[in-house]
Amino acid sequence: MGKSRSEMLVVLGFALIMALTPAAYSQTIWYVDDSSVDGLNDGSDWENAFVELQSALAVSVSGDEIRVAQGRYTPDYDVPTGVHTGDRTASFVLVDGVALYGGYAGLDEADPSFRNVNDYVTVLSGDLGGDDRGGLTERYDNSYHVVYARSVDSGSVLDGFTITGGNADGDDEYETGGGIYCQWSNLQVRHCTIRGNKAAHGGGMYITRLKPVLDNCKFINNWAAGYGGGLHIDNSGPLVTNCIFRNNMAHAYNCGGGGIYWAYVGSANLLNCAFIENISTSVGGGIYFREDGDLTVTGCTFNRNKSTSAGGGLCNLSGIVTLNNCVFWENAAKGESDEEGQIYTYRDNVTAKNCCIMGLSWYVGNGNIDDDPRLTRDGIHLQGNSPCINAGNPNNDYSVQIDIDGESRLAGLHADIGCDEYIDTDSDLMPDWWEERYWGANTAGAPDSNPDSDTHTNLGEYIADTNPLQGPLGYYVSLTGNDDWDGLSSEWDGVHGPKRTIQAGIEVTARYEGDIVTVLPGIYRGSGNRDLDFNGKEVTVEGSGQPDSTGAIQTVIDCEGSEEEPRRGVWFRRAESSKSVLSRLEIRNGYSADGGGVSCILSSPTLRNCVFRNNRAEYGGGVHNHSYADPVVERCIFRGNYAEKSGWRRVQ
Repeated sequence: MGKSRSEMLVVLGFALIMALTPAAYSQTIWYVDDSSVDGLNDGSDWENAFVELQSALAVSVSGDEIRVAQGRYTPDYDVPTGVHTGDRTASFVLVDGVALYGGYAGLDEADPSFRNVNDYVTVLSGDLGGDDRGGLTERYDNSYHVVYARSVDSGSVLDGFTITGGNADGDDEYETGGGIYCQWSNLQVRHCTIRGNKAAHGGGMYITRLKPVLDNCKFINNWAAGYGGGLHIDNSGPLVTNCIFRNNMAHAYNCGGGGIYWAYVGSANLLNCAFIENISTSVGGGIYFREDGDLTVTGCTFNRNKSTSAGGGLCNLSGIVTLNNCVFWENAAKGESDEEGQIYTYRDNVTAKNCCIMGLSWYVGNGNIDDDPRLTRDGIHLQGNSPCINAGNPNNDYSVQIDIDGESRLAGLHADIGCDEYIDTDSDLMPDWWEERYWGANTAGAPDSNPDSDTHTNLGEYIADTNPLQGPLGYYVSLTGNDDWDGLSSEWDGVHGPKRTIQAGIEVTARYEGDIVTVLPGIYRGSGNRDLDFNGKEVTVEGSGQPDSTGAIQTVIDCEGSEEEPRRGVWFRRAESSKSVLSRLEIRNGYSADGGGVSCILSSPTLRNCVFRNNRAEYGGGVHNHSYADPVVERCIFRGNYAEKSGWRRVQ
């Protein structure tokens, strides 16, 4: 039976609306690949991908998706003129309702649509000049915010990116959120690494208003002059799940929150997260929670976080905090690792249930324990004989939860305490996820085997958080090197060659393998050879040769510091231990407020056979030892250093 005239008009009218407003009813997928040179560059598919992410953002509308291939993208690209402007105020401004996905193989691989965010790293960088050399100094020309989100809803997604190089050192809005600035938004941020950003507040990310989602993200080596080294949350209750906060720092005496600073009057949740070796030079090495809100922390691990005042792990000012199934171990405040070094509250309004707390005293009962949790060296995972296994709260609902490795949260009678659910199918004391990482199957590794012929068996490698298939490596730095080379040879041999800067040598080392960076003879100057940052790694950086009787040494770091342009040699500020070693180097001509040669903050590295010459500072011309730092100093020479007090000053 045919349609009536009125029915036909309705159909035609609907078709006209669909034609005029396609974005409301269909999705466009845009493609971005910085290696795309031969196509139309209109973003229609991989062969014709946009070269710049800003080009895709300029044409996308709500409901669209942007897929970005591996590579490096900066936000200062101006679409109308087609040039990079170097404008620090430029950011990747997210479009409401548009989802961005990184980690695609792109045109460099046979299948450009294959996606793996770990293998195909997609970097959104605020390093507009391409001249960053690790650490957090010399970033005066970087973007204030790498990513900017304002008034976007939950359909806006940022997934699978590394966000780095932001420097929010300006005024007002430009002083918060070096990596990501998020205001009045329900943005979803997933599988992102926010690394090496700085700001006055919220070095890695700043969130204010509404309730965004942070899931499976890593906040690493971010820095704030004030509140929130990793993350600053203001008047917002985001859901933060399965995230890692490591080696972030809040560096101010009246602020705090090395990992997270959280100010909120509502209810908020933190689930299955890890806080490792974050530092605050005030309160709350891991978290500083303030205002009168309610914070529930479930299945989280706090290990080796430090503060100079209160609450190395967590400090609560006036809110109500509930802790379920959490580990607080080896955190420290004022140099002490007692219970108050783990958790500190000003109003006795913290409740702990089924938690493992070092120095347990006030929180006795409720299933809490103070037995060594037997964490692996990474501070996150449990060993097979941990008392935290099956010791979680039996009354919690774990039905939809996963742990920090993406495994089911309830593997035994009860969940485990901490962010790691220990699952070991073949009972060989090596968990499934670890065997799958290195051997491709959860029962494939042999615990007593030693395939890399180092000092650890496979089981020992798991405990030490090292690679069972590769032992310690030696890297080289040379004045004739190149930072694009791999550093695995002292001279270019057609395949391997030395790095050009010391910082680049540090960056390629593994975290706990015991790698050695050998700096070949010469005088090293400029970016990447001063203001060095070990980033919490247990590595040795050593020069060539020993100082002679006059103190002369063959390998020199010339900081070229001055009152107008302060520079120092090395800044240890990531909770480095004695396994972080500086050896057989001369550090000269540093100029800084504290520690012209070396500054140690809540860190205890080893300084061995070094020469500190002609360095100047307000405190500690040669070495400044600050805030319960306790370095090991062996056979070092101090000559011609100057400070108001002395060449060496210990401040506690």
